Amino acid sequence: MSALQPAAAALTASLGRDASGFSLFGHPSRQFNCAWRPGDSSTLASVGEDGCLRLWDCGAARAQRLSLRAWRDEALRCAWSPGGGQLVAAAGADGKVMVWHCAAWDAEGAAEGTEEDRVRRHRTQLSAGSEEVYALQFDGGGTGLMAACGSAVGVYDVATGQLRAGHEYEKSSAGVSVGGQKNPEDAAFVFDAALGGGAGGELLAVAMSDGSVRLQDLRERGESLGAIQTTEPLTSVVWAPDGTTLAGCGGQGGLFVWDVRGTAALRATGHSASGRTVFGACFAQPDGLLLSWDAAGSVVCWDSGGSGDLAPLSSWAGGERAPLYCCAYDAESQRLALAGSGEAGQMGLPLLVRDAACVVNKALLTQASLVDDALEDAGAAGVDEPASSL
Repeated sequence: MSALQPAAAALTASLGRDASGFSLFGHPSRQFNCAWRPGDSSTLASVGEDGCLRLWDCGAARAQRLSLRAWRDEALRCAWSPGGGQLVAAAGADGKVMVWHCAAWDAEGAAEGTEEDRVRRHRTQLSAGSEEVYALQFDGGGTGLMAACGSAVGVYDVATGQLRAGHEYEKSSAGVSVGGQKNPEDAAFVFDAALGGGAGGELLAVAMSDGSVRLQDLRERGESLGAIQTTEPLTSVVWAPDGTTLAGCGGQGGLFVWDVRGTAALRATGHSASGRTVFGACFAQPDGLLLSWDAAGSVVCWDSGGSGDLAPLSSWAGGERAPLYCCAYDAESQRLALAGSGEAGQMGLPLLVRDAACVVNKALLTQASLVDDALEDAGAAGVDEPASSL
């Protein structure tokens, strides 16, 4: 049994209807993305089909703080700057990216008009193109903003909105077909991109619709580090916090884990039980625990440190079986926010927040107690190692 099994089971149990948590109402329909403010587990940002960026107070108020409508159509992605989230950005289906300067509007104080008025005075707009923006992330210093649009990824200067560096991608000769009526030329598109490779975030991983992951070193003027090819379109890519592991999600239910030290070797693969699109994944606590979510509304926990075929450690499925587009995990508080689709009621479609810390910590303490007992038993028997089953 994996050492992560108790924590994984506890985490998925925390998503249940009777678990500790609450719902946030404001979006009338689908939410596509959400993100916790760094260092502040009481503030959450979300974007959705209504074209709004919404900021939520997840502390005592448990209510919406702000609603900022900047897109006529869908708002697809949101992101906070590192080091306290002094900036928050969001991007839409039209390629428009907005950056709001939280510190500036907070500093003005209530005497300078409503909060909405102050927010509008402190924003920067840039254009990543004319198509959907499917990836948005600040660099490690918070001065650059990475955005993926169409078949390109750009890094923009936050202060000026000017493009610092851009990369265009073509379909791989070994890539899977992504054609069809909507794409007769079988062009490849960027479905996600992530900065990582350590604290500085100098490496760029790009998930392509042709089933490839493109790796680039931003320290060397975007030098290509090669490509990793899979057998299905990729929807998402994510770095482990230490930068040694990369995970990718597939449009046909696949989950891939690569060790990127030296060579990008495929270490493990898994598959959504439903076989439906896996929309994303994230690394959680304890180290090595990997969460994924899919179009069937399931959240699955995996041990990313294994090899060969990944086996789910635990899973949770929402009652409606509606797609989950994003699951934002806050490592400090071990809170989870779930954004997706479903049947909206009179108050709209809720954004779910669950507190996993209590049950996960209890599970870890239980596991530690079992190990201590095994060590004591082994010592009493004159054995140096605990039983292999543990």
